[in-house]
Amino acid sequence: MTNMEYEALCERIDRLLSEKETAAVSIDGDSCAGKTTLAAMLSERYGVDVIHMDDFYLPLFLRTPERYKEPGGNVHRERFLLEVVPHLHDGAAFSYGILSTADFQIHEFRRIGASRLRIVEGSYSQHPSLRENYDLTVFLKASEKEQRDRVVKRNGEEKLNDFLNRWIPLEKAYHKAFCVEENADLII
Repeated sequence: MTNMEYEALCERIDRLLSEKETAAVSIDGDSCAGKTTLAAMLSERYGVDVIHMDDFYLPLFLRTPERYKEPGGNVHRERFLLEVVPHLHDGAAFSYGILSTADFQIHEFRRIGASRLRIVEGSYSQHPSLRENYDLTVFLKASEKEQRDRVVKRNGEEKLNDFLNRWIPLEKAYHKAFCVEENADLII
């Protein structure tokens, strides 16, 4: 992402905040495209907490072949709708559960401070069941080479095949099924 693209995004957010009492922004896109990094930059600039879709992994009871066949089915949207969506525009502080990948239970909660701006980052954040709750949607793109290099750097060489053969294809199927990139307000 260039500095010009980042500043253009911030101008859009500033405009939203000048026009509305609250605003919710979603950052979705390719695996390892920089969604978390961009969210962290926006968090620092605007002094807000970030809501991470990675906190909404599927619990064991939903990990079925049928669920994984659904485009975007590998995230717990139902819990996101209950724990986060009601707070995207209320401005008040709230908390939501973080699903542990060790035992697939909720042991911790993430506190999101009171704010006029909410930032949601992560794959599947623009699923059709969630998309209407945002005022601005951003899609980040990454080339196959960037994805490979960043997966290895972030997760290690031993996780590369898992990403290439499972997670990236699931994301691509979700993007295609719901035209996530084409429906985004801003593509970077």
